[in-house]
Amino acid sequence: MPFQPRPIVLLALAVLAAAPAAAQESAGGGPGSGHAAPRPARPVDECGRPAEPRQNRPRPQRRTPDPRPEPPLLGRPVAPQPSPEPAQPDPGVGTPPSDSTRPQEPGLPPVVPPGSPVETPVDSGAARRNRGLLRLRRPDAGLRLGPAASVSIPTAYGVDAGEAFFGVAYQGRTRYTRHDDAAAVIGFGIGTRRVLALEAALTTYSTFRGAPLETGGISFKLHRQLPRQSSVAVGWENAVLWGNSDDRGSLYVAGTRLLGLRQDPTQPFSTAVVTLGLGNGRFRFERDDAADRERINLFGALGVRVTGPVSLVTDWTGQDLNLAASITPIPRVPLVVTAGVADLTGEAGDGARFILSVGYGLSLRQPL
Repeated sequence: MPFQPRPIVLLALAVLAAAPAAAQESAGGGPGSGHAAPRPARPVDECGRPAEPRQNRPRPQRRTPDPRPEPPLLGRPVAPQPSPEPAQPDPGVGTPPSDSTRPQEPGLPPVVPPGSPVETPVDSGAARRNRGLLRLRRPDAGLRLGPAASVSIPTAYGVDAGEAFFGVAYQGRTRYTRHDDAAAVIGFGIGTRRVLALEAALTTYSTFRGAPLETGGISFKLHRQLPRQSSVAVGWENAVLWGNSDDRGSLYVAGTRLLGLRQDPTQPFSTAVVTLGLGNGRFRFERDDAADRERINLFGALGVRVTGPVSLVTDWTGQDLNLAASITPIPRVPLVVTAGVADLTGEAGDGARFILSVGYGLSLRQPL
């Protein structure tokens, strides 16, 4: 009985026969091409070693973005800080912290909110000069008096609270006599001249022929400072009298103003002081005083500063003309010396007389 292959054997033979044909077609050769298809070349690296398959190479890890926020660009440099600022508590429940209260991480510049100041380097020399310009100087505790603005009439200027003065006066002879005489005065102020101030003065007369305060009087002056270096005053000379004085007191009103003659006050003839007033008593003409007629008369004074410490002064007392020179001999010391001649025109008295006065002002205010 002839051999008959079983179906499973025939199937295996068919598969084996079809395998070379399939391999040739997949390599580029078709059936009946007459040659076998070449095997594909295995890739190698630069050293000639077989390269690893692409699928086995480790993939590079992708860089994840930094979750930390970048500092805002404010258009100005941010000063580095040596250590991070401590975290501040949240302003409220459910409210996110602001940039100024959010804790900073080490190694990062601090977050500066818009509008906040930034430290910048400053020149130490320039800072020292600026501090010197802005520093408030301690005011001088003493008065700085200029030379006199009148010889024997009152001006509208006066002292106020914390200021005082004293002085002495001498005349070569009194009217209608050949005897010299002297007087002394001391005064102080109350209030402020910018609003209203009161000056009170105590005078002792006839000091050469009597004991101090044997004959004297007390005078008062209300004065107020006005704009443009002006002042007005109302006064009562010898409101209180005692002793053998022949004076009965004098009421007056006066106005005084400082005039600038040059732009530079240090130049010669740079300033002048003008005083005008009305009064009774000793300001009357001598004939009215002798006839005991109550009259009101005009008086005035003009003082021109020749140099810084020297001025020339002339005044009309209502009875006669006086002329004098005044000087502050010691710089920064409120000492005033005035010397002159009284009764120049002969309208009152019996001729010209030599007069001399020395005054000193001081301040009792404590420095700030």
